[in-house]
Amino acid sequence: MANEEGVHFSSEEATSASTVYASESNIAPENIDELAGNIDRDVGLTIFLRVVKNFSTVWFTICMDTGALSIILHQFPHPSHWTRVCSTILFVTDLVLFLSFGTIYLLKWTMFHEFTLDHVRKDSEEIALQACPAITWLTLVTQVQLTCAQSWGYGFTILAFVMWWIGLVWVFTICILLYLHMMKHPSGLLVDRWLPTAVFIPVVGTLTVANTAGVMVNNSNNATYLPDSLAIPLILLGFVCAGFAIGLGLVMYAIYSHRLFTSGWPPALKIPAMILTIGPCGQSASALIQLGNAAVAHQNVARYAKGHFLSENSAEIIRVMCIVTALLLLGFAVFWIIVDYYAIIEGLISRQIHPSLFWWSSIFPLGTVVTALSGLGSAMDSPTFRICAIILAVFLFSVYFVNASFTIPMALSGMLFGLSTKTRWSTKELEYVHSWGRLPRRARMS
Repeated sequence: MANEEGVHFSSEEATSASTVYASESNIAPENIDELAGNIDRDVGLTIFLRVVKNFSTVWFTICMDTGALSIILHQFPHPSHWTRVCSTILFVTDLVLFLSFGTIYLLKWTMFHEFTLDHVRKDSEEIALQACPAITWLTLVTQVQLTCAQSWGYGFTILAFVMWWIGLVWVFTICILLYLHMMKHPSGLLVDRWLPTAVFIPVVGTLTVANTAGVMVNNSNNATYLPDSLAIPLILLGFVCAGFAIGLGLVMYAIYSHRLFTSGWPPALKIPAMILTIGPCGQSASALIQLGNAAVAHQNVARYAKGHFLSENSAEIIRVMCIVTALLLLGFAVFWIIVDYYAIIEGLISRQIHPSLFWWSSIFPLGTVVTALSGLGSAMDSPTFRICAIILAVFLFSVYFVNASFTIPMALSGMLFGLSTKTRWSTKELEYVHSWGRLPRRARMS
């Protein structure tokens, strides 16, 4: 075989090169033959088909981050006309990116159905990453209520309500499939060494369902007001989702901590994705604050007044309990912030971490902490929480633009799509770019 530059390589060399790359990236040994086979099958495809085939759901983390920042600006502790304008711009950007990436991903399922299904079915990380489009969908649901309904009326409130139910089924399906897959195919090696932080994404997705429910109820007023018959189910199901995800998150925290204690940090390429561990804590705190406020907002529970739980007296108790629990969860988030950024700083100092799409995993989880801090600032009328939220928001915007500064050139050059113009093979040395994206690194072949 030969690539476009005329450099010839054999199947044996592809396997050897894959072994080098797998060792460097901590890919499980049983997947080395599959990686070599994929390299072999990609030869001869057009550039467009290679882009489609190599497209990963990791790209949707860009949409997640864009949507999260748009929501943060809309709920900024010190709102202004320009924060609302920038929020709307990011909302439109999020929508365009979601439609673009969604189209490519649908083409991948259509044109490479067997390859994609086989890849997803065998890899727990790929199953977990299927939640990224669903979380992006939920950020769009939130902005439909916050922006579109406020501008164009009650019809968009109903649209957001319908979209929320779709998001609920979508996230729950992925969450159940992931953990059933892990139970059906138990692996001590996976738990001890290979467990990816992506297993937290469906948990965060379920909590995002709960958070979105609270936001929709709290921000439905005047012409966009949700009647009690629609608001109460959202609140109750929001609490159910929060309980589901918090319990599951505690289990995964125990397993992932075991993985860190037995094998240390993840491979350098995936260290930025460690920040996903912040997501369950931050999003659960944010969701509980929103749901607690929703119980009191517009006197939904007081007017419903059925049974012993849904009454006027219980609404305030619910809100207080939610705020206390949110503070506890925020404390746990602080621990993971320290651990994750220690690992990242250590990797940057030792120059082991390189630009990749995994850096986009570092914004949304910390964004959940920002929304939690903003909610606590409003609940306690605390300038300290508001200032912390603003500082973290500025930091996240800085990270966003830094990520964009290396992602756009790498995407235009083809490096993030595994194009053959960026893949060079020979019997003496190897230059290979992973389809999820990183800068080329050379490794001598024995």
